[in-house]
Amino acid sequence: MADELHRQGYDVTHVDVGPEGALPGQPYAVTVVPGLRYEDAGAAHIQGLVERLTG
Repeated sequence: MADELHRQGYDVTHVDVGPEGALPGQPYAVTVVPGLRYEDAGAAHIQGLVERLTG
């Protein structure tokens, strides 16, 4: 999805939640949540966004 949104001109960040590790060589930011995978990593990333936006 990040590839397509980037192609359309959107500013994107891919949140990598799988066990394979970060995607190398992408033309956009790739974020990894250390120590967490799948739903836990996604939830932690969203919680961090909420905290930054609501301060």
